[in-house]
Amino acid sequence: MEAQKRAKTLGSIINSTLTVIVAFVALMMILQEFNIKIMPILAGAGIAGLAIGFGAQTLVKDVINGFFILLENQYYVGDIIKVKDVAGAVEGINLRRTVLRDMEGAVHFIPNGQITQVANLTRDWSGLIVEVGVDYKEDIDEVSEVLNQIGQELAQDGEYKDVVLEPPTVVGVIDFSESQVTLRMMGKVVPSKQWGTAQELRRRIKKKFDQAGIEIPFPHRVVISPKKRE
Repeated sequence: MEAQKRAKTLGSIINSTLTVIVAFVALMMILQEFNIKIMPILAGAGIAGLAIGFGAQTLVKDVINGFFILLENQYYVGDIIKVKDVAGAVEGINLRRTVLRDMEGAVHFIPNGQITQVANLTRDWSGLIVEVGVDYKEDIDEVSEVLNQIGQELAQDGEYKDVVLEPPTVVGVIDFSESQVTLRMMGKVVPSKQWGTAQELRRRIKKKFDQAGIEIPFPHRVVISPKKRE
């Protein structure tokens, strides 16, 4: 999968680069056929390029940063990444900018020079994290045993056995809140499958808790209305 993503990404960049080079060479050959001297044009292009280079430092920064992103294999087309406050699937990347599509369908064009820190959410494997709240009266050890059993059943299910790399298990209690004790489950799944698998895991937890009589707390409100004066 990683090799396919890398081939798709590099193929797109090489294709666009070769297109520009071929178009430039073809233009020079056409000008020569019309007996137009191309040396002054090339010299002028070199001087213009130098002037543009001094005036477009941001563009140069974007290109250099894009080169190192590709060289270090930080992410490919198809990966899900997070750049600052923007997270989404990489739909396109070249030496100048990266194109992300977020969960709402919006497309973000991010100059590579602005990417100083990136989180790749789908490299090699993805983490599966689900937090479960139970009532204070419940036995934590028994609840943990039930949750671990649910995680094993999910990993052995025919639909998810090729998705779950490590069955989700309870790692411990992470919080004591006003009305519940919160336990955390963690596991590993194949890249980009963590969200759908977490939804299925929550569904199974709710169904199993209902069968076992384990209470998932919810907030209660008591409203006292003032008595009307006679």
